[in-house]
Amino acid sequence: MTQLDLPAIDRERDRIRSTYRRTEDRPASAARGLHHCALDLGPYAEALGGLHHLAISVEPERWESLEEKLAAAGVEYQSESGTSIYFRDPDGVRLELIADPLGEMYGSRVL
Repeated sequence: MTQLDLPAIDRERDRIRSTYRRTEDRPASAARGLHHCALDLGPYAEALGGLHHLAISVEPERWESLEEKLAAAGVEYQSESGTSIYFRDPDGVRLELIADPLGEMYGSRVL
């Protein structure tokens, strides 16, 4: 096994952060976190690697405003069950904005 130069890795991470990460001019994230990731659905392969979609949990109030923003921007989307909005990112990956809290799905605790 090769030896890792951890100090060099840390220096490179610091360089990347200082070069590319912008925090002062970015609003706080509307996301609560990754709700779920749907993979490997047999013959159904919508995007690279068989990824079906990534679901991001957002507050219900924010969910409604995000749906309005998608519509205003002309982004094609599909709204389901009053809690999920599906759309594609610029690379074609399917994303879901879900109003359910982390650890819950359609009102049931899953974690």
